[in-house]
Amino acid sequence: MLYFGVAFIIENDVEAIEICRIGTSETLRYNIGSDRFYSVYLTTNSSTAILASAEQVIKDGGYFVVTSQRLDQTEKKVTIYYQDNVESQAREISQRLIAKLGVIPKLKKMELITEFDIVVWIGKD
Repeated sequence: MLYFGVAFIIENDVEAIEICRIGTSETLRYNIGSDRFYSVYLTTNSSTAILASAEQVIKDGGYFVVTSQRLDQTEKKVTIYYQDNVESQAREISQRLIAKLGVIPKLKKMELITEFDIVVWIGKD
């Protein structure tokens, strides 16, 4: 018996993958479904307390969150960038941040090149 692992990025609209063995016509179909966590990159140039609070608020919505404190120091606003197919999720995150942190995010369609579905910038006031 042989066990192996594979890691790769899967787009949000993919519901199934097929694994093909070299040298055979046999394929294994694996249904991953459309219900997956959306990925959020959260970054700030402010305090770790704000970062931790924002991270928890977003995670409570069922999102996979990666954090950083590497936002450019000149950034002063809260901005949520979103990919084409996740505007409603970005709006939900916006409402969560308004309710829990009292910030008013600006929503923008993604012009960044990233593997994340949503990018949240929290600039210091």
